[in-house]
Formats: sequence, C-alpha cells, structure tokens
Amino acid sequence: MDSEELIKRCRAIKLSDEEEGRVTLRSKMKAQGEKIVAGCLIGKVIHTRGVSIEGLKAVMQRVWKTSREVKIESLGENIFMFKFGSEMDKRSILVGGPWHFDRALIVLKEPAGIGDVKKQDFSHASFWVQIHDVPIMCMHKEMANELGAVIGKVEEIETDAVGECFREFLRLRISVDITKPLKKIIELEQEGDDEDDIPIRLMYERLPDFCFCCGRIGYKYRECTHYKSQSKDNMAYGPWLKATSIAERLKQNRRRDRWESEASKGHTSSSTPMKDPRRSSTENERCRVGEMGNTEEENRIHQDSGMDSLEGEMGEIQKGSQKQLMQGLAGRKELEDSCTGNKNLAVNDTVHWDETMEQNQKAGRENF
Repeated sequence: MDSEELIKRCRAIKLSDEEEGRVTLRSKMKAQGEKIVAGCLIGKVIHTRGVSIEGLKAVMQRVWKTSREVKIESLGENIFMFKFGSEMDKRSILVGGPWHFDRALIVLKEPAGIGDVKKQDFSHASFWVQIHDVPIMCMHKEMANELGAVIGKVEEIETDAVGECFREFLRLRISVDITKPLKKIIELEQEGDDEDDIPIRLMYERLPDFCFCCGRIGYKYRECTHYKSQSKDNMAYGPWLKATSIAERLKQNRRRDRWESEASKGHTSSSTPMKDPRRSSTENERCRVGEMGNTEEENRIHQDSGMDSLEGEMGEIQKGSQKQLMQGLAGRKELEDSCTGNKNLAVNDTVHWDETMEQNQKAGRENF
C-alpha cells in the first residue's frame, strides 16, 4: 500500500472519541524551512529498477567534486534529496546537467512550494540540443528561438562573442518533456514558395539510455511495449541521436594536441614512434611499420641470411664429423684386425715353442 492510499484510508476512518491532529505552519517556522529548502535539490533517477543509495552517494560524490560535502537522503521510489553546503555548489550542479547514474537520467529540481515530495514534477529535464543542417539565412537568435520552441522551453541560446549564431550548428539549452518521444527532425517550411520542406536534424548532448522504438527516456527498447523483436536498423530511433558535447570535444582536442606534441618530441629524440590513443592497436602497429620503412624487412632478410649461413656451417660441420667418424671407424677396424693377427701369431709361436721344448726333453731322456 502506498502512502497516498494509506492517507485516504486514515481520513475515511473517524471515531467519535478521536480528535483530529492539526498543526499550523507559522511564519517563523516557515522562514526556517525556507532556508533548508534553499540549500537543497530534489532529484529522481528515471530507472525501471530500484537505485541503491550507497551506490548513488559513492558515484555522485566522485563525479560532482563539490567544495563541500553533499548530503544525500532517500525519499523513496528513486527520489532523493541533495543538501548542499554552499549555494555555489548547488547552482553549478543544477546548471551543469543533465546528470546520469548507471546511464539513467537524474532529473534535478529545486523543491517547489514547501517541498512536498508528492507534488514535485519530474517530467522535464534540460538538455543542450544541437540543431544541424540550418540554412545560412536562419543562423540568428530569433530563428534559433523559433526552432527551439518546437522542442521545448528555450532556456539559453549559445552565441559567439558578438552575439551571433553563425556556426556549424545552433546550440540551445532546452527544457524537454521526457514523458514524450524525443524529437529528431524539424521540418522547415518556406512561406509563399513552392520549395520542398527542409529537414533539420536534432542531436542531444549527454543523452542517457532511451528507447529506440518509441524514443522515450527511462528504459531500453527491449522493455518497450512497441518492441516486436525487430532489428535496430528497423527502429525509428538510434544512437545517432546522441551528440558529442563541447566538453568532450575539448577533451578530445587536448588529447590530440598532447599526442602530437609527444609524437614531435619522439621524432627528434628517438626513432621510436608514439602511439596515437585514438587509434586501435592494429592501426598503431601499421603506423609503426610504415614509419620504420624497410627496417624490419631488412632485419628479417639479415636474419634469414644469417640462418642460411649458420645452417650451411652446421652442414659442413656435420659432413666433416661424419667423415671423421668414418675414418675413425675404419682405423678402429684396422686396429682390431691387427690385434687379431698379432693374437693369432702369438698363439702360433706359443704352440711352436711348446713343441720344440717337448722334442728337446724327449731327446734328452733318450740320450740319458
């Protein structure tokens, strides 16, 4: 049972001896409460699942990096109260959005009225919207405001130092109704002409997860009732609706400048090329091979030649060893044959000596 249903039941039940409890919010108490409300923001995480307050605290404290600690308390149903230690921190977080948690949008608001949670509206969020393919004739603030009004409530129009909008695309901060599908194209009609309407593309910076089927923020296409197992290519929306923010572009430019600076230093001090962080490992390897020219090929040829030479030397050594081995075996055989002949000779001499001695002894006996 939710809180509203419980309140309705309590109001419906009245006992004869029950006294109604009632407290009046006096002006002095209201002034103290206004100070508390002034230092707070109330936010809702637009997510289909429940959000852990411990996880939210850990992430937002690390991402926001405020000068003073921000106290975060859960108010139920993915609604949270953020109490700031300074007004400057609060303003910077409020205008620095939209903020995400777990790729889900956090709708931040200043509490309306006395801060009754049930009466807070979380249906709108502010985005920086890029309006592309704008004709040169339409690159001025008045036309930018007209185009932005089609998307939502225009809060700010970005201009250059002289107040003009002459640039690659118009950039406006707009409060968008997130309960409705995101607008992706504005058709520009030319009054009094027979010309075709001009389609003007829209892109949203820091856009969280949204449904590619219906274009609503808060869930993915697999959770949508319009999803019928169709492929992403056949859906009305896609990741192309997300734009690169100015901060992300500046970060990419700084990364590129740093890489180019390191690469130029590397060329002057060493022949080893620097790796470009924007490239994949395969592209870096190709770049490295291309910058080194034929060095690796020459090394490979030298290595192959060395291996051929080494194999030739080993072959000669093996041939010499085999020749020496054959010669050794032949000598051994001759030695064995010589030893065998000497042995036979020695045996024959011994037999002949024995026969001679026996004859002499026989002759001596006869003479005696």
